Amino acid sequence: MSRTVLEGINASLKANVEATLGLLDKLDNDKSATGDQLKTWNEELDGLKTENATLNAQREEQEKREMLRAGATKTLEELTQPVGRLSFGGEAPESRGDRAALKTWGDRFTDRDEYKSWFKSIAPSGEVPERTRIGVSPPLQMDGEGVKALLTGLTTWSARADTSGGALVQLDQRGLIDRGVWERPLRIVDLISPGTTTGDTIEYVRLTSVTNSAATVAEATASGGASGAKPESAMTFQVIQDRVKTTAHWIPATRRVLSDAAQLRSEIDMFLRYGLREELEDQVISGDGTGENFTGILNVSGTLAQAYTTDLLTTARKARTNLLLNGRVMPTAWVIHPNDWEDFDLLTDNEERYYFGGPLGMGMPRLWGIPVVESEAMTEGTMVLADWRYAMLWDREQTNIYVSDSHSDFFVRNLIAILAELRAGFGVRRTKAFVEVDLTP
Repeated sequence: MSRTVLEGINASLKANVEATLGLLDKLDNDKSATGDQLKTWNEELDGLKTENATLNAQREEQEKREMLRAGATKTLEELTQPVGRLSFGGEAPESRGDRAALKTWGDRFTDRDEYKSWFKSIAPSGEVPERTRIGVSPPLQMDGEGVKALLTGLTTWSARADTSGGALVQLDQRGLIDRGVWERPLRIVDLISPGTTTGDTIEYVRLTSVTNSAATVAEATASGGASGAKPESAMTFQVIQDRVKTTAHWIPATRRVLSDAAQLRSEIDMFLRYGLREELEDQVISGDGTGENFTGILNVSGTLAQAYTTDLLTTARKARTNLLLNGRVMPTAWVIHPNDWEDFDLLTDNEERYYFGGPLGMGMPRLWGIPVVESEAMTEGTMVLADWRYAMLWDREQTNIYVSDSHSDFFVRNLIAILAELRAGFGVRRTKAFVEVDLTP
């Protein structure tokens, strides 16, 4: 059943991609298209982009379930196999008929290719010359030979006691599959325009006001005076400067843990990368502009505002009109907190019929024809309607992961610090392309 769901999501994504390519071909090649047609095609492209983001999120979730199912199935198969005798290299020692099966760990160590290569580098003739600094041999991992279990029997943990051969038993570690409820879907950054910068300071121009005096003009009747003069229009701009901000966090770990559990390193990397993206999303929405914070959408001066009127649906519709008339843009998405969107979903008419289709009508959420994006980054009681392309995120340095023991006394304690860091700038090129909607009666 789950595989069928994944195939359905992939089919929908394929159809969306094909539709996107078709619209792009029309926009690029159809020279006879009217302004209304171009406008409609662009709106359809925006809708497809939002749908693709949702489908990709569903696909990732379904793939996680597939991985979990595959791991559980494999474990079940292994647990149903009969338990065989202890063997060396897959063969019982007595069946070999020679002493090779009874080699000591020292013999196995010196037989390894890594050891032979290292010894040859310091003793080409087979003997170590006098006054030669030997140094330390490379670490050799005796994979599959139970070295760790044999040399480090744990006597304090009853589940793995060193009696009855317990020290020879290898743990079957499957690693982390579910990273927990701390990870939320991140979608807001996908709505805004991406950019890059090579400096530490961002400077851009924001259009603040326009005076359109265009009018029909009569032909001049004299060589002097004001007859035939064309009306003058005006545009006012504001130069905005801001700095690139650094977002970072780190986590300590022991060398031994990362050596013994390789998957843990990738999980730490994923956690650190996710943490940066979550903070970036929070800053884009509600950064207060002080210190090293972005000036987020909710704190940018000059945005439009829509007060609560009558009910939620009426308020939302008036916000759409507000943006069209005063912002002069076509909105691309609503961004709303999940608790607030639940209030919309549960709205019913006088016969207790859901306006939004109820539990059987869930699909791509839309409100007054505009896609809805749910995000915990949005403040409850408020939602934002906007043409999100007028928000800009300038990437200075993409997420980098650094590992070092050069912190405090980490070197002598065999600890390392794993640091994730990114540098970016954020700005709003047209403030009136955003309307902040009050959902509180």
